[in-house]
Amino acid sequence: MRISKVVHYIHILIQFHFISIVISQQNFTAHYCIDTYGNYTSTSIYEANLNTLFSSISSNTQINSRFYNFSIGEEPDQVNGIALCGGDLAFQDCYKCVNDSITMLPRLCPTQKEAIGWYDNCTLRYASRTILGSQEEQPSLMLMSTKKVTNNVNQFNQVLGTLLSRLRNDASKGDSQLKFAIGNDSYGSFGSIYAFAQCSPDLSQRDCFNCIGDYIRGMIPSGSTNNTGAQILGPSCKLRYEDYLFYNDVPSPSSPPTAAPSPPTTVHSPPSVYLVYYVTANIIGNETRFMELRNNMMNDKIAVNAALGGSQKKFATDYVNISAFQTIYGLGQCTPDLSPTA
Repeated sequence: MRISKVVHYIHILIQFHFISIVISQQNFTAHYCIDTYGNYTSTSIYEANLNTLFSSISSNTQINSRFYNFSIGEEPDQVNGIALCGGDLAFQDCYKCVNDSITMLPRLCPTQKEAIGWYDNCTLRYASRTILGSQEEQPSLMLMSTKKVTNNVNQFNQVLGTLLSRLRNDASKGDSQLKFAIGNDSYGSFGSIYAFAQCSPDLSQRDCFNCIGDYIRGMIPSGSTNNTGAQILGPSCKLRYEDYLFYNDVPSPSSPPTAAPSPPTTVHSPPSVYLVYYVTANIIGNETRFMELRNNMMNDKIAVNAALGGSQKKFATDYVNISAFQTIYGLGQCTPDLSPTA
């Protein structure tokens, strides 16, 4: 059949040129749903207060800060929330990151009164207890690069230790809006180290200093490491270093938000076939089932139905449920002039 050639063509694009777009939000770097302090139910007062907290954040479009703290309601249904962006992030990008967080985190933690989620550029946490001004180092997550330093390891550790200690001092001296520091240094002719340290600005100088110091010791046990990069994500502070530049130039904290400059116009020839899917929730733990259901949906349904289209439209959509909270949506389209025998 001639139609099989179009299906085969689309199938090849699925294998080699698949466009994966998460139309909702990207997954967190990490998140924790904390059961220790209780759960809430749908239509409860706590849920209403939580939604009010999210609305308070999302409606605040005049962004002139990278730190937010809100308390909504009365005990025992009070919700306390903190949102924090990196000091290298533009205000409008901070607003977007925080709004992505308030959409994503309650989806991942639909019943827990306390939860925390980290993106690369921002952190969101909320709880039924008081969290403002409290130094907390758990729960935390440490990520380490698999790439190793092979030359001049002793000098690497000396430079790294000095750099992180300097950033600990600088970040802890910040004010009530920003406790943040970035810096870099080189170790001989072998390479450079870039680092980032940040505390929630509601911490005291001493608590910030201690929080980052504890993470330095956890990241560099016994004062020595050969990992070219590592980071620790915690509720009250974050620490990261890499052998490449991973942060942005720091905008002035007092600068008002400005419209992003228009990118240069570049004209590209559009492809003949578009294939897109997105997932409504984190798929960790369901990777195998996700891959099976996604491939079946895209290959056996969407690819076939799109190829069956006429000369005016070759387009198809479908969806499949992974679980009660996880759905894959897919879309396939060919330009109508694409011949079935192409």
